[in-house]
Parts: sequence; C-alpha cells; structure tokens
Amino acid sequence: MQIAKTAASLAIESPGGEYVYFVRGKQLWRAKTDGSTEEPVASMPEINPLGGEWFPADAGIYFLSHANGRTMINLFDLNSRQARSIFTLEKSTPQWIGGMPVSKDGKFMLYPQVDSASSDLMMIGNWR
Repeated sequence: MQIAKTAASLAIESPGGEYVYFVRGKQLWRAKTDGSTEEPVASMPEINPLGGEWFPADAGIYFLSHANGRTMINLFDLNSRQARSIFTLEKSTPQWIGGMPVSKDGKFMLYPQVDSASSDLMMIGNWR
C-alpha cells in the first residue's frame, strides 16, 4: 500500500472501513484500504497538515479552521462536497490535538482546549 511511503502524517480509517484518510501538504487524501485507489478528497478545504485537526465520521470529515483569532469546528459533507461551520470554540486548542473522535451516532465529539497556560521561572544561586 502506498500510504506508508507518501503520508508523513496521521492516517485514519473511515468508519465503514472502506478508506484510509491522510494528509499531503494541506490537502486531505484518501486511499481504499486494499490500496487500489489513492485520490485527493475533492473540494475539501485546506487543512492544517500538523496536529490531526480533522477526523472522518459517518457524516463526513470534521476539521478545524482558524480565522480572526477564532477556531471553528467544521463539517465537510462528502456527498454534497460542501463545508459548514458547526461550532466556534471559546478557547484555543493545543498545537497538536491528535484528532477529534466522534461518537458512532454523531451526537458527541471530543476535542481539547487550552483553559490556561503558565510557566515558572526559577533562579538558583551559589551552586557548583
């Protein structure tokens, strides 16, 4: 199967097991699980190639988009080839989120968010 040679990012199998989805550049691609067909997902908006900011589900492909300091969760319908925003996050997401799993019935999604970030600066004196 050619996916192992060409995809440098996360690969996720579709819920029905027919395809494996992966990213090349900023384009989402899919290949049949038997390796017979490899193609870009037509009309799919560009996505972040790092961080797994997308997830295939029965309803289509859920993905994040970032604009004007806001992050939105979108759904790309594979039948209509249309994307729509379904939710605007109140807080930011980490740089690498590792995917957005969706329940089988499509009613629930898990996504991470950053509630707060901090660091400690320590000074040590007279050590050797």
